[in-house]
Amino acid sequence: MQVLCRARAFGPVRMLLPTVVVAVLTGCGAGSGGGDTAASCAALVDYRDHQYMGTEALGLTRGEPLGTATLPPPCQDTGEGGDPGGPTPVTALAVRGVDPDIAITLETAEDDVLYINRDSDVTLPEIKRMIRD
Repeated sequence: MQVLCRARAFGPVRMLLPTVVVAVLTGCGAGSGGGDTAASCAALVDYRDHQYMGTEALGLTRGEPLGTATLPPPCQDTGEGGDPGGPTPVTALAVRGVDPDIAITLETAEDDVLYINRDSDVTLPEIKRMIRD
């Protein structure tokens, strides 16, 4: 009986754990390739009035240039001070097999960095399946 009570007590904790892991990983987004940023800064880019968040996605194939995206000024959480500068224009690229309204990559990004539209309901596992097709 006591073991059963412990299992019930930890049930909500087990359900909360994946949420905490996702939140932590989201805050440590992949590098943008556009300068030195701290790990606590999310890798964000603005493209066609949407904000995309960077993440690692092995196996993606870069497609055609889509147009200009904008990287925000570098993160200023390191305490170094100085002028962060303004937004930086960069070329957005299609990802083969994925609608650009869902995800893109950048000309200056590492080969395995994918930027996912934050307004999209599509998750990274679904996008990885699209890339493999």
